[in-house]
Amino acid sequence: MRYIPVACFALIPFGIWGQSVFYGHANTLILSSLLLLFLFKDENAYPINTWVKCFGAYLCGWVIAGYTLSFMDLNKLAPWFYAINDSVFLMIAGLIFYRAVYRGDIPLSLWGNVICLVATLQAMLGIMQVSGFDPVVWFLKNCVDLVSTSGNVAAGTLGNQNFLAAYLAISIPFFLNKDESFRKTRLCLLPVILVALLLTKTTTAFAAAIIGVAFLFGGVKWAVISVLPAVVVYGIKYHDAPFSNARIMYWKDAWESTTHSIQTFIFGWGPGVTWKPGNMLHSEYANTFFNYGLIGVLLMLAYFVSTTIKAENRYLQAAVLIIAVNIIGNHAFHLVSTATLALVVFALNERENRESMLFQ
Repeated sequence: MRYIPVACFALIPFGIWGQSVFYGHANTLILSSLLLLFLFKDENAYPINTWVKCFGAYLCGWVIAGYTLSFMDLNKLAPWFYAINDSVFLMIAGLIFYRAVYRGDIPLSLWGNVICLVATLQAMLGIMQVSGFDPVVWFLKNCVDLVSTSGNVAAGTLGNQNFLAAYLAISIPFFLNKDESFRKTRLCLLPVILVALLLTKTTTAFAAAIIGVAFLFGGVKWAVISVLPAVVVYGIKYHDAPFSNARIMYWKDAWESTTHSIQTFIFGWGPGVTWKPGNMLHSEYANTFFNYGLIGVLLMLAYFVSTTIKAENRYLQAAVLIIAVNIIGNHAFHLVSTATLALVVFALNERENRESMLFQ
């Protein structure tokens, strides 16, 4: 039972796909969380981060509000209520996963090696997809009738190149970790990750990786300096309209629609409510403000600050930084695979901080 969390993590990106790759990842997380809830035994009693508990309580408040308002006017508010219900259900499953990693005793070295293994498999799939052979499509064609495919795009099993790029960027510090366990193998595989990352052509993840690696080897000073090449990368891609590309227009529209009343400004529109049908805001900060209002953004920022200031492990700290930068221009928390990777990083970082405090 001890290894359930790491086994579930490794299988989520390759899990039951169901109706589509996105539904499949969600179904696998729910199944994994149920297994963790009923079978996993806590190996420590470390307290949960205050800001995580506050966010969990805030989610419960939204559920109570959803049930109450739907009870009062069920027909008109039914779509809004179902959006909240589905979203909160997945978040609670994610929090169960976070808790299992945080209160487990699987060593950081094993977690790091599994993360590197999964990232390498995803990178290899992405490289093969760009070269013209998609093993994912080949496998699925032999099992089900495919409605559509992503074409010759580096996406792995994550459905989109932006998600693959985020997954690879976040994994880079684990390849560079000085832990002796499979260190040479991890370093030999790192070029595969970098090639696949370049093939995704995703600016935000590439910039986040630059800043994260700069911080890893040079600290805050070099992380700040590395913002310049990251901005250059952005400028090269959006040289024709650096401040008027589609995503900035999305964020502006979401800001205007959310700040039009004091209620939505403070509380947002509710978990799971989409900005526009079939379109995302491509920023977790913008999404958080749109869904949870000012309260949600403040809780999110408070968590990032609290978990990085006291961080003891530079590699995990760098991974957290990569996540924080990447989600400026990517909605990585909206795909279960990349969200679960972020949860593992957060949980391991919290656990390392707690263990360091005990030995001081």
